Amino acid sequence: MGLILLLILAACFLLWSGVAVILHAAHKPTRDGIGRALAQGRPTEPAQVGLAEESWPLRTRDGLDLPTWDARTGVDGPTVLWLHDWSGSQLGLLPLLPSWAAWCGRIVTFDARGHGDAPGTCSLGSRETEDLHAMLECIGDEPLVLAGEGFGAVLALNAVMQGQVEPLGVFALDPFVRGSERFRRDLRDSGYHVFPVADLALVMLWLRSQSPLELQWPPSAPDVPVLARFTGSGVEAFREFVPAGAPVRIEEMPGAASDSAGAVDAPWW
Repeated sequence: MGLILLLILAACFLLWSGVAVILHAAHKPTRDGIGRALAQGRPTEPAQVGLAEESWPLRTRDGLDLPTWDARTGVDGPTVLWLHDWSGSQLGLLPLLPSWAAWCGRIVTFDARGHGDAPGTCSLGSRETEDLHAMLECIGDEPLVLAGEGFGAVLALNAVMQGQVEPLGVFALDPFVRGSERFRRDLRDSGYHVFPVADLALVMLWLRSQSPLELQWPPSAPDVPVLARFTGSGVEAFREFVPAGAPVRIEEMPGAASDSAGAVDAPWW
């Protein structure tokens, strides 16, 4: 009887340890920094892709300063605000920005909290939504295009659906519908055992009011032209989720790298 109890306690400890590791990984993803860029032969500063940027901090409501790059291209065009994916950074966006510089007059990117060189921890959507609103206030009334990948794409779309902003258009690279499904997939791809550890982690996040971000698309959504581009799974769920008649163009580029799939050299509206 004592041995059985000991085994049960050991199993509970291992299970709880797994949940703790997953929660830590969710809130503090591996930093996408200069070391990774150098190892992959990628650019490490805007000047290397032909952009002259001004750097400034985006002050969040809770007092964090998020590193921001603000590049003027000299082109007579709109401002594009690019939002990176979970575990990404503005550094990782550099290879795809030259195509946008061909028709956008201003390019703005920033490291989300807990990513890149930014302080703080990732909240999986709640705080990041507030941070995006703060950035939109900084940009002001300029003609605007929102662009994002994965987590950043859903942040951009939700900002439009919530009426925070009405841009000229939204570019969404690999957006997801259910944040919990994306959470499980990322864990699986990272080598974690998804069941039952991930499900317990999701329950813990729900109890903390920090459930992963999910896509919103109410029937009363603004008629903002959306270009949604997919390099892998998720396109069918997105197609079924979007209301009929919504101004959405869906493109599939199976297996394409985000550098090429995220490059857009002309407006889609």
